[in-house]
Amino acid sequence: MDKERKTRVLIVSLFAIKSNRSSTAQNTRNIAQYFIEKGAEVQIVTGGEIKEDIEQDDYIVKCYPLFEKNKSMKWYHFYRPNEFLKKNAKDFFKKWKPDIIYSGAIQGLQEFIIEGGRNRIPVYQMIHDYSLFCLKQWLVKPNGEICSGPEESHCKNCIENSLGKNDKIKNNVLSFPIIGKILRLCLAKNSRYFVHVSSLIEESFYLRKQMLMKIKKFISQGNNVSNVLESNALNKDDILFLPQYIGESRLIKYDKGPKDYEKIIFCFVGRWTPLKGKDILIKSFDDMISTKKVEMWIITPNKNIKYLEKMTFRKSEKSKMIKVFNDVNGIKVSKLISKVHCTIVPSIWKEVGPRVIIESFSQGIPVITTDYVGENNIVINNFNGALFDSRKPENLKRIMENIVNNPIILDKWSKNITRQISKEDWYKKLNEMDMMGYSI
Repeated sequence: MDKERKTRVLIVSLFAIKSNRSSTAQNTRNIAQYFIEKGAEVQIVTGGEIKEDIEQDDYIVKCYPLFEKNKSMKWYHFYRPNEFLKKNAKDFFKKWKPDIIYSGAIQGLQEFIIEGGRNRIPVYQMIHDYSLFCLKQWLVKPNGEICSGPEESHCKNCIENSLGKNDKIKNNVLSFPIIGKILRLCLAKNSRYFVHVSSLIEESFYLRKQMLMKIKKFISQGNNVSNVLESNALNKDDILFLPQYIGESRLIKYDKGPKDYEKIIFCFVGRWTPLKGKDILIKSFDDMISTKKVEMWIITPNKNIKYLEKMTFRKSEKSKMIKVFNDVNGIKVSKLISKVHCTIVPSIWKEVGPRVIIESFSQGIPVITTDYVGENNIVINNFNGALFDSRKPENLKRIMENIVNNPIILDKWSKNITRQISKEDWYKKLNEMDMMGYSI
């Protein structure tokens, strides 16, 4: 590398621009800031509706439409080879060749990783989900069980069971031996009518193989994540560990006053979906017996609360109340968490590093979470929180009842919460990863 010029770093992530408040986008921006402060020249490649390039915090965000104009986009298009983006990727590397590629959320942008690898540029892949191994990203079977990894027959069954009514019809038609084959030859693969699961599986497996060949190192933010990567035939030596950093504003403790236990407040933070454990939470809260007032706060970034208004929480018991805080992001989340007694993270998939746990610990708030959650290595059962088996919702009910009956245990758990990683410590960890063969 020419010592006279700055180190060039390309970051590839579907989520990057400032208006995106997701944890993945925040991580992308934090990584970019790290490289900038180390004196590197940074560009970010992202996809989405925005067409023009953006100057953001001393680096350039290059925005690419993921598909050609007037082409409909569905989730399965993200996992097929994309000739349109392949051309864009080749043109990009002709004009600007980085020394290193850091990859975040890659859905739809795989061609930049593959082309970068062809140019012998080392690629470091942060694991934000399991899309490298699962078309649905989460490694969860339709029945809610954890999936062991990609295998053509069960992937086919899983995707077919996940299709909507119209897509099921399209898949059935395109699966006919003769007529289906003719239609598949006539339809463009990026057409919204081309819904053929067998083709999708075949192409996604090919794309995955190309990706895995080009990635030098994988970055995990949790012990369970590393285990998932190893179980999917990745070499242990190729997996780096980087603790999750949530940003300086989230590390500030906003409510330092003592809490009374006249009323116990639990909270759930995040998207209100089955994967996030909403069904477990509903059943546990409905079934729990409480002798004092209990509140469940639902804190969500979603702006539309119609789906929350249809929650099936029973409202017949005066001692239990539900409060919904919608369209909440940033430090507002931390400030709300600081006012509760305990956070519940009931996810049924092996999350890659839920920020909610770290945000709660930063406020001194204990956490109850499932033994599936990727960051449960920082939640120690009956020490700074509690773990439960997500397959047994009654266990969560018992934990909540125990807290209501013996809230003093929360004091013990709070005192055992350790300090969360600071920006300085996080930068040290990044330096130790030595991405370029020397500390950047």
